[in-house]
Amino acid sequence: MSRNSRTTRLPDCQTSRLSDYQTVLSGKTILLTRPREQAFQTAKKLRQLGAKVIIKPMIKIEKLKMDRNKLKVASESDCLVFTSQNGAETFLTALLRTYRLKSLQNIKIAVIGKETARTVQSYKLKVHYMPKSYTTESFGPFLVKKLKREATIFYPCADKHNRNFVKKLLRHGLKVTKCVVYKITKTRYPKFHIPYSSYIIFSSSMTVESFFDNLPINYQLSTNKLVCIGPVTAAKLRSYGYTPITAK
Repeated sequence: MSRNSRTTRLPDCQTSRLSDYQTVLSGKTILLTRPREQAFQTAKKLRQLGAKVIIKPMIKIEKLKMDRNKLKVASESDCLVFTSQNGAETFLTALLRTYRLKSLQNIKIAVIGKETARTVQSYKLKVHYMPKSYTTESFGPFLVKKLKREATIFYPCADKHNRNFVKKLLRHGLKVTKCVVYKITKTRYPKFHIPYSSYIIFSSSMTVESFFDNLPINYQLSTNKLVCIGPVTAAKLRSYGYTPITAK
């Protein structure tokens, strides 16, 4: 070993803390219900913390081809609005096949949620508006305050989206072009096994619906803990008679 090479050894207390952190979820089984490609990073982080992770997608995402005329409308809009990671990724991928990033430099971008924001930013685009509350119910009033009356909005969305969100924007004088860029379908499982005493994480109302569609009749989740992202998903779980842990 040369004089300049050194081996850095953490103090015992720091080594112990690092070990504790890496095993904080040791012995826990976590079931993820998002599509596999979206659950991968979450699963990786949870496994690093010692958890056993099972990915059981409750929904499938089908990306749709975009019409060139719609892309032109989008490039001439005042604001692009994304309410999901899937909407942002599908639309921006299609848009950038035809237009350069410079064509979006004068367009404001509004999003719901940090994951959606990160998706937009991965295309080297700036997020101008993001509300603290991650629901379409609060997003409408938020945009009304931020945008001028008669501003043009282009909204890439799923086939199953919150129609009241668009109606609220229209009522306040904003001009909205809605474009369905992906479809959501529920996943059906012939046999559906729920790990005993596991944590089940739901990311949307649709994952909740699909989960209970697959759940055997009279099956009780008494040993499981249900975890959800957002108040809308929490409300959907409560409609099935369960009180979830809601992530903030």
